[in-house]
Amino acid sequence: YPPQQQDPRYQQQQQQYGDEGSVASHHSQASYHSQASYHSYNQQYLSPQQSRSFSSSAPLQSGSSEYNTTLELTLRSLQDESLSFEHVIRAMQNFPAHALIQERGCALLWNQTFNADVCHMLVSMGGVVTILQAMRKHPTIAKLQHTALEVLRNLCVNELNRQSLLQAGGLPFVVETMQKLADDAEIQRSGCNMLASVAQGGMEYKIAVAEIQR
Repeated sequence: YPPQQQDPRYQQQQQQYGDEGSVASHHSQASYHSQASYHSYNQQYLSPQQSRSFSSSAPLQSGSSEYNTTLELTLRSLQDESLSFEHVIRAMQNFPAHALIQERGCALLWNQTFNADVCHMLVSMGGVVTILQAMRKHPTIAKLQHTALEVLRNLCVNELNRQSLLQAGGLPFVVETMQKLADDAEIQRSGCNMLASVAQGGMEYKIAVAEIQR
């Protein structure tokens, strides 16, 4: 996992975009994802039928042969550190109740979301909502909660992701999570860092954070 605090990549992101943290016009030359490698992975490991099934947003029927095959492929694919963020987020959305997939997905996204382009593109893919859903469905898995908070911290450098977080009730939920896991130092640190990331969006967000902590 990436370092927990004062990561130079996060600091660089903050320095580059200032307090507003806008990444809408940013085009990184060091992107973590690659369409070429994504399609290469699909061709190497998945048949055309399985690839379409994996990428589909339609829910799979639990217990079916298609479900079991896709689950096995998904678990195997998530061992690849270079897996594209598109693949990771879709895996989490396809298997929201599978704790291992959610935990591994958050760990991969933690690293990938230090890239501003990735944060921006995850807006349209429901990145914030997917991470919050993982936290809500698996509240007792501390490692998942920790990495999920770090992903949200990175995502909330982006203005649109901040808005998504507020609309999804993310702020009170994060504070509630911190209260439930009050003895976990990593959760407390990551939660505070995440709230700070949101507050850096401007006065509207500072007020939202202040009000939820009362």
